[in-house]
Amino acid sequence: MRERPGDIPLLVHYFINKYRSFFEVDVEGIDQEAMDCLCRYTWKGNIRELENVVQYMISMSADSPSGVMGVNCLPNQILENKTDDCPRVQEPAQQDISLREMEQQRIRQALARYGDTTEGKKRAAKELGISLATLYRRLNQSSPPVK
Repeated sequence: MRERPGDIPLLVHYFINKYRSFFEVDVEGIDQEAMDCLCRYTWKGNIRELENVVQYMISMSADSPSGVMGVNCLPNQILENKTDDCPRVQEPAQQDISLREMEQQRIRQALARYGDTTEGKKRAAKELGISLATLYRRLNQSSPPVK
């Protein structure tokens, strides 16, 4: 990718389309500022590194009502390698957690805001950009198996 930085936007949009249906979120795209940061980043890895970054961004944008990923969704490694054209956005400190754990945290936060009633779950699902059925599926995945 270092030799062909012009491919980055094409790859980003490809991965967005691939993973928005996989994660069942309403992500429509990426804003120009965030795309510029990705294009300026010195990619030391291969395409898989970019793919992982897009997955991270999609999971971080689940709460975005606009459906457009911005600089606030970029991981620290991209932001720390910033230039003056790529502004630094303060992210909350997080431990290294899996994508599933991050998703579960977001679901718990939304349910804490709206309540555990059916109506609260509907509102939480809407905020998260997922269907109510998907919310229930995710809740069942987090529950320990019944013996």
